[in-house]
Amino acid sequence: MLRQTGLLSKQRAYFHRQYQFVESVFASDQTVTSQCECYSKEVNSNLGQDKQLDIKIEIPKKIPEYKKHVLVVSPRDRSVEDTEWKSSWQSKLELNPRWPYSIIGSLKEHLKHSNAGSGILVNAISLISGEFAPLEPSDEQVASIFVLPDMKLYRVSKGEISDFAHFLGGGVSEESRNKHLNFYDFLKGANNAQVNPKPSRSESVKPHFDHEVLEKDWLLICGHLQRDHRCGIIAEDCIKEIKTKGLCADRNIAVISHIGGHKYAGNIILYNHEKSSDDSKKLIDCLWFSKVLPPTLSILLENLENGKIPKELFRGGVSMN
Repeated sequence: MLRQTGLLSKQRAYFHRQYQFVESVFASDQTVTSQCECYSKEVNSNLGQDKQLDIKIEIPKKIPEYKKHVLVVSPRDRSVEDTEWKSSWQSKLELNPRWPYSIIGSLKEHLKHSNAGSGILVNAISLISGEFAPLEPSDEQVASIFVLPDMKLYRVSKGEISDFAHFLGGGVSEESRNKHLNFYDFLKGANNAQVNPKPSRSESVKPHFDHEVLEKDWLLICGHLQRDHRCGIIAEDCIKEIKTKGLCADRNIAVISHIGGHKYAGNIILYNHEKSSDDSKKLIDCLWFSKVLPPTLSILLENLENGKIPKELFRGGVSMN
């Protein structure tokens, strides 16, 4: 599990864009409050007692500590009804043996043994709309993987997973390279012992992976239905809201797998791309929000467009470059 950070006061100064934190954007609007109450009541009528939405619960001001976000892109949906994020994202997605989801567990394991792997977050996404097309479900040899803050879309084959993980993580760590089989590893048995993972390439050869650079900002909505129904229900309703009102037409929009905080659903992440003075760096502001419901979504986005962050829904954020 990644460490959590909640240094809200420090984060304000670290965003590339100058945001203004504002109070009581939603609580002061009786119409929106009433809409949220009605919506949560309707959703709760279809949920168990232990999975009820609580729109009055306080949001913890913390998010995972990470410097890179790796997004494994789901194949194209087979139909409008048979969406990947509903049908193929099992609760523990890293245990899914089906391609390309089988990459997730393998990536995470290899990243453990890399120099910077502890600062890399790995998720699956299912693209709703965007500037590229997902691969076909029949393509079982290559996966699409988008990496932030690099803003690069990679095509990675099955045989390249370990190389790609070490490429992302800055190479195999010295500790892992020098690890030897000890007595406790021996007792685990040959099939379970984890001995030093060797890179599949020469250390002197830096792997290269073809990629394309994408420029659009991102809106990611947590919708891991089989992990928690609250996330799945709210994600689907937020997507309907986006399509109905034509929101975020200039962004890539996707459903993302589990990012924590089920009881604070709906959870969303926004990645906002800010150009540097010489355009030599990718400057990304990452903003996490919770308790985002269809009645509040458009208001939240409007405030962000105007450089305002509603503190009521703000979970945390980081700047990346």
